[in-house]
Amino acid sequence: MADWYGSARSNYFRVRNIEAFKKLCERWNAQFWEEGKYDEKTKTNKKTGRVAFSGEDDHGGLPYYRSEEVKLGDLPPKKRAATAKAQGLDPKDPEALKEVVEVEYEQDDFFNELAEQLVDGEVAVMMEAGAEKLRYVSGWAIAINSKGKRVVVGLDDIYKRRRSLP
Repeated sequence: MADWYGSARSNYFRVRNIEAFKKLCERWNAQFWEEGKYDEKTKTNKKTGRVAFSGEDDHGGLPYYRSEEVKLGDLPPKKRAATAKAQGLDPKDPEALKEVVEVEYEQDDFFNELAEQLVDGEVAVMMEAGAEKLRYVSGWAIAINSKGKRVVVGLDDIYKRRRSLP
């Protein structure tokens, strides 16, 4: 069985806090980039305040999974309730809130965290493409705005759109 290998990256966009965005990239194993413009007069790169990221996992795709151990009480209410249920704990029990639990996060969680980081009006566009020994060539792109709204397109969409050709 062959492995899928790909490449992924985002556009450059503005975030509310660059240090917080760096931490998001660290947590999700993404490569942080900060845009610079070359200044001919000073012969240096000047930072523009815009950031981007690329995939850093073993196969090069967009961040899709992570886990960590935290106290149940430190989780946001929705995640606390779901995690407590999965672990057979009562999320309202003060003793249960002290329990250290393993929490799993999926790609949707990454996209939600990213949207929260974006400056109002900004849109992050991410693209991923790859193949499994040319048997399965795949790719997709997603745009997320600062309100969390998303648009997704995939390379497979061409099969639906081909029917519209004359």
